[in-house]
Amino acid sequence: MSSSTRRRIRVLADVQTRNAIAVIDPASNQIVKRIHVPNWVDDHGLLVDSPHRIAFIACDGNAKLLALSLRTMSFTGTFNVGRSPDVLALDASKRRLYVSAESGVVAVFAETAISARPLGMSFLATEAHTVAVDPATHLVYFPLQSGSNGQPQLLIMRPT
Repeated sequence: MSSSTRRRIRVLADVQTRNAIAVIDPASNQIVKRIHVPNWVDDHGLLVDSPHRIAFIACDGNAKLLALSLRTMSFTGTFNVGRSPDVLALDASKRRLYVSAESGVVAVFAETAISARPLGMSFLATEAHTVAVDPATHLVYFPLQSGSNGQPQLLIMRPT
């Protein structure tokens, strides 16, 4: 494949202190573009769905989720999430996005062609701010620092 037909590889980095996404060319180790994250406070979590060319950014300062089209480099959606969103996880084959927050609230979205559609949001457990998805079983994992008995606990959920 010639260099002109190869897809350019880019790395996205969330620059929380500047409310921006840096687009980095790993071949030159240079920032080639900065995308300002508008009206946000402390953009914190970043998840990139490369095959669908969408990025999701969670802002822990004002409890928002932003969808960014990587085709147009424009924002395509803004959504409410739990206070202090932390970790994002994507079930790629089901196209379900999970946003967990330090407040214990988990928001679930259906990924669309260019953005997301809210499916639900609810309090799960105190400090349920970490989430992971098993792509084979579609189980969703929430490790908790302190469960109902005061000991660390792992909540395992099956989406409906």
